[in-house]
Amino acid sequence: MRARKHIMYSRRVKLSEGGTRKQNVTMSSTPSDWRASKNALALLRRLNGVVEAVEEECSDETGLWCKSCCEMKSADDYSKNQLKKGAARKCKSCVG
Repeated sequence: MRARKHIMYSRRVKLSEGGTRKQNVTMSSTPSDWRASKNALALLRRLNGVVEAVEEECSDETGLWCKSCCEMKSADDYSKNQLKKGAARKCKSCVG
């Protein structure tokens, strides 16, 4: 945890295959919402599901479909954010 103008919480999540993944959540130092700490914990719980979904997609050996160029490409051809989008993903060459 670091303290400047925002508070940053970090943790390691154990994956089902035995590896780990780092997760970060940033909050303001003086939140105006009294539920801010509860919302941060709920966000971390939701991130668990996202990490598992991305790991499953990355392990797919058949390739992933790019919505823009309509080609099958490997998971290395996509950014982390695009992998989270599911069927609406675009490869790095189509995005940039």
